[in-house]
Amino acid sequence: ASVSEIILIEDNNAAETTLFHSQASSVTFSLFSVRKVVHTLNHKHSALNDF
Repeated sequence: ASVSEIILIEDNNAAETTLFHSQASSVTFSLFSVRKVVHTLNHKHSALNDF
């Protein structure tokens, strides 16, 4: 393997790792958002029940 091939492989791994991390963080963020929305809806729902 030439030096350029090795650099290419390392670049590929770095790109995949970065992509994986960004996808993982966006999934975590959307899960957090969903839980927040559900919590807000539950809160509004119980407020309506009190009314």
